[in-house]
Amino acid sequence: MNKLIFSVNAKKYSLIFIYAYLLITCIFWGMAAFLEPINGDLTRTGNVSENSFGWEKQQPRIPEELLHNYPITGADVVVIGDSFSWSLVWQTKLVADGFKVSTAFSHDVPLCADLGNLLRVSGFSGKYLIIESIERFFQQNMNSNCKNNSHYKAVSTGLTSPPPVNRLRSSGFDSGFSFGVGWSIKVFVNEIQLKINAIRPKEGLMAFGGVQVSAMDGCRFFSNKLCNYGLFYNQDFSKETFVSTDKVLELNQSLQRVGIQAIWLIIPDKSTVYLGYGRYNKYPYNNIWHELDRYPELTAPDLGEEFIQKAINIKDFYAPNNTHLSTEGYLYLGSLVSDKIKFLESINHVNGRMD
Repeated sequence: MNKLIFSVNAKKYSLIFIYAYLLITCIFWGMAAFLEPINGDLTRTGNVSENSFGWEKQQPRIPEELLHNYPITGADVVVIGDSFSWSLVWQTKLVADGFKVSTAFSHDVPLCADLGNLLRVSGFSGKYLIIESIERFFQQNMNSNCKNNSHYKAVSTGLTSPPPVNRLRSSGFDSGFSFGVGWSIKVFVNEIQLKINAIRPKEGLMAFGGVQVSAMDGCRFFSNKLCNYGLFYNQDFSKETFVSTDKVLELNQSLQRVGIQAIWLIIPDKSTVYLGYGRYNKYPYNNIWHELDRYPELTAPDLGEEFIQKAINIKDFYAPNNTHLSTEGYLYLGSLVSDKIKFLESINHVNGRMD
């Protein structure tokens, strides 16, 4: 009799275990299908899902042969920039227009007073240097450590590949949980919070991990499902007041002395474009582009105004799940830079004939 009871109980507990395992597996599959593979830096650090914030609009295709980084010894143009330049996407517009472009990271080649001499010693014989920096880090880059500024190190072309035309997706059967169950639970809690807040949106910012979320009329700007919210990096709102114009002028003059024309390409923070200049910033805001525009010797396109206008006309100008530009945004930037170089070339040609 005892053996029979033990056998029945063992069978019952085994079935409970099996059903519980199947239930947990189904829940995990469902979670994976909802979360989708994470490919945005803001969805990753903000604990929100690609399903809600991943872009839906198809992006232009980039010919792979244009993603070419030339050695500095054969380059017409050198780019020293941050993560907005390492994919080489905006530079493809210059390459397509016949310019040979060599790109390096600003942390490998700091913006020091002897930069022009360094480029010449490294074999650069061209005229144009594009100094690219995101707005929030520009002042920090202008105060970079110059002790080890002894060589030029170009970006490896092996790191680049054409960006996707459509966003990567996968089903619950082949999605992994690379961020763990704890991260997934945070995502679901945040999604519920956003859905509740959508009923009566709060003014201001909501902190989600390393990201600030703002309720906004975003569906005219972004293609993602929860387009009534914008994702922004915390650092967008803690940049110190810009007071480094003298260092920009000093470096610009040192480059001119060795025959190099600098183009200062300061990329607006995503929050600057979609929320407005300095909104919610911790410190008093100084418009970098207006500040640099006071000096005619500087070539510094007003990307703040340019990007604010383009974001109205181009949906997903910045990717909704990312702090970076979309492919379409990068190509617009590349066209703008290429046109600027052509304009400078025409002026130099006219001046050369007059001389």
